[in-house]
Amino acid sequence: MRIAALPLIHKGAGEDANAGTEWSWSTWFARLGLNAPPPVGLRYANMATAIGAALQGSGVVLTRSLLVRDALTDGRLVRVLPETWDMPSTKVHLVRWPAVLASDARVKAFVTWLLDEADSCVQ
Repeated sequence: MRIAALPLIHKGAGEDANAGTEWSWSTWFARLGLNAPPPVGLRYANMATAIGAALQGSGVVLTRSLLVRDALTDGRLVRVLPETWDMPSTKVHLVRWPAVLASDARVKAFVTWLLDEADSCVQ
């Protein structure tokens, strides 16, 4: 299967569609040794609608595996490249709270739960 022949789904519009290493079809084409620029395809403002388009069969989307884990597991989506091609995300998430709540047991419990959930999703 040739990825260049598949309909590509882009997140963002114009030049933004190729911004961000892991979301750039240009980056992936280079990794695959394809010299041609990626074809213009469907463009969506956010990842949720881009994933929705892929779920409807409109094309191939670049996204975090965590966002589509259930759809991959139950067969609604399939990988076009093996997991060995996955790239670490450059995105980070922070949890912030007011200093006056730093010793609040509820905040500590929530942060502990959140970290445990994040750890369970790392593959």
